[in-house]
Amino acid sequence: MKEQSPSIYAERLADAGFAALVFDAAYQGESEGEPRGLENPFQRAEDIRSAVTYLTTRDDIDPDHIGALGICASGGYVPYGAQTDHRIKAVATVSAVDMGSVIREGLGRTQDPEILKALLDQAGALRTAEARGAAPNGCRHGFPTTLRNCWRKPPGSSGRRSTSTAPRAATTLVRTADGYCAASTSSPSTTRTR
Repeated sequence: MKEQSPSIYAERLADAGFAALVFDAAYQGESEGEPRGLENPFQRAEDIRSAVTYLTTRDDIDPDHIGALGICASGGYVPYGAQTDHRIKAVATVSAVDMGSVIREGLGRTQDPEILKALLDQAGALRTAEARGAAPNGCRHGFPTTLRNCWRKPPGSSGRRSTSTAPRAATTLVRTADGYCAASTSSPSTTRTR
């Protein structure tokens, strides 16, 4: 959400002379969309491409010098979006997390495969329950506990942050995501890591 660290980075980039756009992704914060809090990597990449499209319409932006910064999970979504949008000329990440890898393999790639199986079984059970008329499950289950604990409402947030998500959808969507699967197809540039 934009009230978290992205706004701090945007301020610092602006102080250095860069134009910076900060936005809430679909289903998050001030953005629209249901279910609230849905973690959808494919929509996130589309949000990034849409932000680039918006920037290209502005007279005060040079469309040949657009970069994208991804923080935490967006550190996986920004490279994924840049793989299919060569208008993004530079990509930077801070504490990047490839959410697909985390769901499939856990933090540090040490997760027992049975955990993913259990998450997928839970997602299927929730789909069946909803199809039979149960209310959608409004919990953060579907993500490993270590990640759920990172998403608590932080100080200074807008207060609109949802504490729920659609675990059945999130688990199945995020599981298939790979933020770096085709990084070599991104806009031609030199790749550097520190």
